[in-house]
Amino acid sequence: ILWGLFKKLVIADNCSFVTKSIFENYDQYSSSSLLLGSFFYIIQVYADFSGYSDMAIGFARLIGFRITQNFNYPFFAQNIAEHWQRWHISLTSWMTEYVYTPLNFQFRSLRNKGIIIAILINFVLVGLWHGANWTFVVFGLLNGCYFIPFIISGSLNKKRIMTKDKLFPSLKEITNMAFTFSTVMLTAVIFGSKDMTSAFGYYSQMCSFSLFTLPPELKSEIILLLLIIMMFLFEWMSKEEPYGLVYFRKKFGRIGRWCLYAGLIFVIGMYMQTNETAFLYFKF
Repeated sequence: ILWGLFKKLVIADNCSFVTKSIFENYDQYSSSSLLLGSFFYIIQVYADFSGYSDMAIGFARLIGFRITQNFNYPFFAQNIAEHWQRWHISLTSWMTEYVYTPLNFQFRSLRNKGIIIAILINFVLVGLWHGANWTFVVFGLLNGCYFIPFIISGSLNKKRIMTKDKLFPSLKEITNMAFTFSTVMLTAVIFGSKDMTSAFGYYSQMCSFSLFTLPPELKSEIILLLLIIMMFLFEWMSKEEPYGLVYFRKKFGRIGRWCLYAGLIFVIGMYMQTNETAFLYFKF
């Protein structure tokens, strides 16, 4: 519950404060600021929804229910297929079982073409699940298209095992994670735009030489960036566990654990937004 509160109140809400202005007035920002805005937005979506999920799992456990893990550190995924296996697991697993699998069986005579058709339909419906808006349709369609190279190469179902029992990932793992994260981050611009015109305008404004300059917002948001790094560090250390505090909970004694909890409560009190911000996924 505490880890979920940290992600929601500290990370997601502070990111929302930045992204709201950038997405609504994208034509007034430099390219580098828009790139930073897209970074904060995907972090906001993740921290908001996974924070909500962590709290729901924690509260349910208090009264004796065990709810399935809904996010499995998706930003550590090494390709887009693995990302979707780790993201919003309750939705993607349901769609896989009741939409993709029956369609794939129906189109099995078409071989790879049938798999592609099934995946595209599946992801368009994933997009539409969020709302009847062209942005969600295009968002879903693009994510479906990202699977095509894996289908053609026959590597769709191949698992890439993350380096275990090591503090640092390999260079190849870092490259794969960075590429996957960048793809997800840039595609999320469509998800966060009010319509396709705004999405195209955002991308167009981003494509200029100012992309290679430091965004002015970087200095004012340095604390938020440090808190995001802290979130990633905790989750990386606990990447084999169900949530981001487990590694430290196991390593520390009782006094150490409670010092950690007290420190986290202090950080929440210091950096949470005073204005109430509703959970992002409440509107879906």
